[in-house]
This record gives sequence, structure tokens and C-alpha cells, in this order.
Amino acid sequence: MNGLIIVCIGLIAMVGVICTVMYSRLMGFQSQVRSQREQLDRIEISLHAMLEMQSVMQKKVNQLATDAHQREVYQGTDDRHQLAIKDAKSGCDMATLVQRHGLSSDEAALILALHGRSEPETEAESLSAWAGSD
Repeated sequence: MNGLIIVCIGLIAMVGVICTVMYSRLMGFQSQVRSQREQLDRIEISLHAMLEMQSVMQKKVNQLATDAHQREVYQGTDDRHQLAIKDAKSGCDMATLVQRHGLSSDEAALILALHGRSEPETEAESLSAWAGSD
């Protein structure tokens, strides 16, 4: 009977040791899980910041692409507006600009107003315009 008690005590001790080892491992796993959750939280914050930066960068890229496209459109040698400006500087009238370049009358008028030849003013006319007298 003593032998049986000793075997039972030994088994209880072994179960206790096994439970202690399992508990210590469980605590270690919980610590690792906590650490990994903290890392995941930091990663999530970083990802949100990166998404915001990517969104801002995408808007800037889109704006730059639009700007580049507009520059390509307006810097081309065959651009009808550029050609119309050259003709206006050389003295063409509105009807010629409309016919040659396919502009509306408003576009032609604007180009002539901004770039067309004007009669040179005399110094007296210029001074009287500034002074407000006729």
C-alpha cells in the first residue's frame, strides 16, 4: 500500500511538473501574442500613414500628369492656338484666324486682343490716357 501511495504521489508530482511547464509555456505564448499584437498595431498605424501619403502622392502625380499634358498640348508646333497667335502678331484679322485655325469668333477676338498688332500710340495719346483726359 505504501508503494501505491508513493506511485500516486509521484504521479501527482509529475502532473504538477507538467502543469507548471505548460503554465510557463502558456505565459510565454501570451507574452509573445501581446508583443505581436503591439507590433501589428504599429504596423497598422504605419500602413494607414502610408495610405494617406500614397493618396497625397497620387493626387500630386495626377496633377503633374495634367500639367505635363497641358504643356504638351500648348507647346506643340502644330497647336492651332499657337499658330493663331503667330498669325495675329503678323497682322491677320479675326476672319482669317477663324477660317485658318478653326477658332470661334470669341477665341479669335481674345487672341487678337492679347497678341494682335495695335496701332502704335503717340506719347501724347499715352499720357492723356493715363491722365484720364481725352
